Amino acid sequence: MRKVRKATLPEIAENTGFSFPTVKKLITLGISHNVFSICDERSVSEKAGRRAQFYQINSDYFHTATIVIDIDTIFTKVYDFCLDTVYSSEREIFDNSSLQIIDEETDKIFKSFEKLKFLTIVLPAPVFKGKIRKNFRLPSLEGIDFKERYSKKTRAVIKVENDMNILALSALRDDRVENKNSVIAAFQQGFTGFGSGFVNEGKLLTGFSGYAGEIHNLPIASDISGSEITKDAFAMIASSIVSIYNPEYLFIYAPENFISAEYIEESLKRHIPDYAVPKVFVKQAFISDMFTGAEIYCQKDMELYF
Repeated sequence: MRKVRKATLPEIAENTGFSFPTVKKLITLGISHNVFSICDERSVSEKAGRRAQFYQINSDYFHTATIVIDIDTIFTKVYDFCLDTVYSSEREIFDNSSLQIIDEETDKIFKSFEKLKFLTIVLPAPVFKGKIRKNFRLPSLEGIDFKERYSKKTRAVIKVENDMNILALSALRDDRVENKNSVIAAFQQGFTGFGSGFVNEGKLLTGFSGYAGEIHNLPIASDISGSEITKDAFAMIASSIVSIYNPEYLFIYAPENFISAEYIEESLKRHIPDYAVPKVFVKQAFISDMFTGAEIYCQKDMELYF
């Protein structure tokens, strides 16, 4: 129904595989909870003169929001129930004004979207139980607990997560990932070093304190983490990830034309057995993937509203 917006009961049954009585029961239940509504009637057979009742989904049933805090920019998107963007913004951010700008964005969302159910805040810092730990470029956010800060302003569920964790989750929506239950790794060189995230059996794989894979703490990464990193050094760090976590898929986020999947794979084969080499994909659109990952991050919670 999210895809087609409106349909007849037979059409829904045909496309979902549910029986007609089950579909009718679920649609009736959805109408009582304002998820669906009755719209127009249309002829389904001009010869017989039969008409069918159409049902449509209520796109304003609830809203979800995601705020991605990058090193110098804050990206905001609000989605309706059909996952269409109903609000978006992109603002420059500085450390001395970062908290003020985030407060302004959240206040705007809370006031404009009273049916907001989830707000996910994604940022390049370790997060432990919702509280931000050390953030190299935005130190004014260290120790901030956004859940506590906004709990009196909204009834929405507020989640805060590390950007590489969210980025790794987005791979679950990638058509090239056939085995969603395998170990999937995402790896990126950021402003503060090298970061990575891991998904195992469709769930985030993190340490006891919620850290992402901060591989720049490894000696091999620390030795070559300068601004003029070479392709060989980049591939060497990728080898470390594969050797430790043995993922089936490895997503590399790197500048355009910097490195190819083939280059990574050939380098991996020189360091690890062929059977352990994962399927490698190189991507650049990490901001859009973070919004995808944030949606997946809230998916289990969203199921409560279906």
